[in-house]
Amino acid sequence: MRIIILGDNKFMENQVFKIRSTLNGKFSRGNDIPTFTNKGKEWKSLAHVNSHLNQMSTEGRQEYDKFGAEIVTYELREVEIETKYVKQHMKELEQRNIELRKQLESNAN
Repeated sequence: MRIIILGDNKFMENQVFKIRSTLNGKFSRGNDIPTFTNKGKEWKSLAHVNSHLNQMSTEGRQEYDKFGAEIVTYELREVEIETKYVKQHMKELEQRNIELRKQLESNAN
């Protein structure tokens, strides 16, 4: 198992950790006997990863070895992607609620 650190270590609160298989590029879902999926599980700190690894059975650790598992650190960054007035957002929510009520009424009939 190896550790890859991406990003700047100064911002620990902006990091998440994942365990990735070097065989298929998929991520561990955690658990005692790990399985790997495209998304996997995110741990909020390296201490949580350590806790996960310490609680695993021998069989689970062997599974990580078999898949060439590595710990990857990701830096999370705030990127503004949309700005909307609260008034506009509330109007959209109200419209959505009206549409949902109409659907419920038509399904009930």
